[in-house]
Amino acid sequence: MLGNYLFFVYLLNNLQKLYTLGQSGRINNPKTFVFGVLTGDGTLYILMIDNKLYWDTWSSRSFGDCTELSLEALNRFLGITYGLSDKSTDITANEKAFLKFLEESNNGLKLYKGDSENFNNWNGQTLNSNGEVEKVDCK
Repeated sequence: MLGNYLFFVYLLNNLQKLYTLGQSGRINNPKTFVFGVLTGDGTLYILMIDNKLYWDTWSSRSFGDCTELSLEALNRFLGITYGLSDKSTDITANEKAFLKFLEESNNGLKLYKGDSENFNNWNGQTLNSNGEVEKVDCK
């Protein structure tokens, strides 16, 4: 826990880091590359690049000429548009907001949630038609 907040999943600077890893040639095979985080409440998440073309397009548009000021503006936009916040203590709301962002931004990323007991069980996460988080079996 950092301060009074449990950071949920990924912040934009994490996605910018993923972009930087790709640009520096550190992602050899996007189909097997995972980018994981363990949140302050012990929840495990990984992102996978599900569609490289969409990810390359979105990430270069979002981070290609990114400055600290433009990253802050993008963070504010995500907060206003999706309700994403690094200060929220509502993990479920942030998870839903992040999934909505992934869906609507069409950025080629897919979110998985893991079992923190043994790291063996992972499920894809998506929003159903009611806006609720739904597990999707990994294949």
